[in-house]
Amino acid sequence: MSDKTINLIDKRDVTAKLIRNPWDWKVRVVEEVTVDAASTCLRRRSLQVAPLREHLGAYLDDENDEPYTHALLSLPVAPIPVGPLMDFDVTGPDGPGTLVPRVEIGARQALYLETLADSCGHPLPVELRDLLTSILGFSAKNLTGDISFKAYLEQQLGRTVPAPTLAKWEEVGSECRDMLRHRLDYFRGYSPAENPAIALPDLFTSGQLLDDDTATERLRQYSRWLEALHGKSKISPAHTDVAGELLDALADYANYYDLVVTMRVPLDEPFLVKIAERRDLDLSNFMNHGTQELVVADARTNHITFKVTDPNVRISRFRVLKYKSDDLIFQSHSNEQTRTFYANGNRDYRIRISFGLALLRRLQLVPYLAAGLLCLLGLALWDARDAVTGSDQTAVVGSDQTAVVGSDQTAVVGSDPTPVLDLRTLALIVGPAALAASVLLAREPSTLGSRLRQLSSLVLGAALLGLIATSAALYVKYIR
Repeated sequence: MSDKTINLIDKRDVTAKLIRNPWDWKVRVVEEVTVDAASTCLRRRSLQVAPLREHLGAYLDDENDEPYTHALLSLPVAPIPVGPLMDFDVTGPDGPGTLVPRVEIGARQALYLETLADSCGHPLPVELRDLLTSILGFSAKNLTGDISFKAYLEQQLGRTVPAPTLAKWEEVGSECRDMLRHRLDYFRGYSPAENPAIALPDLFTSGQLLDDDTATERLRQYSRWLEALHGKSKISPAHTDVAGELLDALADYANYYDLVVTMRVPLDEPFLVKIAERRDLDLSNFMNHGTQELVVADARTNHITFKVTDPNVRISRFRVLKYKSDDLIFQSHSNEQTRTFYANGNRDYRIRISFGLALLRRLQLVPYLAAGLLCLLGLALWDARDAVTGSDQTAVVGSDQTAVVGSDQTAVVGSDPTPVLDLRTLALIVGPAALAASVLLAREPSTLGSRLRQLSSLVLGAALLGLIATSAALYVKYIR
């Protein structure tokens, strides 16, 4: 039988249905977090998808006897943080996929929320569709840096918003924030879901809004709609009701969005979608501790692997925690360079992993041993003057007399015996100093290894500078 493909790319309701019921078609997600650099990590995700024919319903009806075997559709494959994608790549069963534009993703997410609103008896007013789409499609590209709400509106609208109007818009934002803020996993700053006036410039630019009074009325309608949903929802940790699900999703879309990719997929057999991207890795100074956020409930089962690729680096600390607390929720299988864990059943939607990185113990010990050796040598040099007048030395004391000190040293003996820096003393200084310099100049195979050497390099460098300063001070004080 020849392949026959149906084009469902423009069917937004198909994407909305798949967003609402991910466990129906997402069988397994295998995610790998690979730390391979000092400032970023590589995130790979492999999504196993069940056959989709039963989920596409009436769209596959065909008057011809030969059924469709494949579909071109826009598939929501992963929740992604709002912001630019780095080194992103996605591959479907028939090759690379194509990203759906951010605004179009917002339209499909808005349709998903609209179906939830219909289900709970508080449908979205028709006038709010454009505003909700703009809120969900907002990319935050214009909110870089430290900018106030007033300055942002003036910058984007190209004019000053009258003070009474601005006060009304801020009042609506305060009302929405009271209903959504507590539903956020983590507050990250500006959010058009909480403060819908942030999305107004796009509507003015596209001509969907023409004056401030209409904009104010739209914002108040949005606030009243959220208030109705808020009253309908059951405020509980589970948020199992539809109104609560809607508000939770709307709040979460302030920080994350559903990555939607267009690809050709089979209808009657499972397939894989592979995603790769880079995320920022913010390690703490000196301790080298960091965190990564993970979604572990967007499929029936989620398998997570955390690893480092540098053979000189080990995982010194690893915990899987609830997103908003330090409660341990998963046990992991471990070795020095890999951690794995498995999530299924009823679990938190999003978690965080807390980890620490360090060099291998034998590599970590060398700089500190060298630093200790340099410090001991510096102390010995300060004590060398006393060694000149030891019990095994013979001196004839006079105004201009010499004494033999040891087998090959000569010193002028006056009221203050003077130590001499001979070749053996010089060798004692140069040898450890050369060792310290070689450790400091050693090149690590990765930027991560260099970052982890930061503290030990500072300690060793300080010890080396201390030895150099000691030698210089003794030279100036006693030799000259």
